[in-house]
Amino acid sequence: MKLSCELKLAGAWKKFKEVRRMLTIMYDNPGLTIFLAVCLIVMALCLLAAYAIYRLG
Repeated sequence: MKLSCELKLAGAWKKFKEVRRMLTIMYDNPGLTIFLAVCLIVMALCLLAAYAIYRLG
């Protein structure tokens, strides 16, 4: 039981380091962050439009 818990902790730490690295990359490249934010907004608008067309149609 203890071994599996330690493995989970190791996996979580690895994931945390990956997220931290991604955040560092975004902090160093504000253009990339803006690009990703715009992509998310456009995707949300497309989903809203698709849902509206589905509801109206």
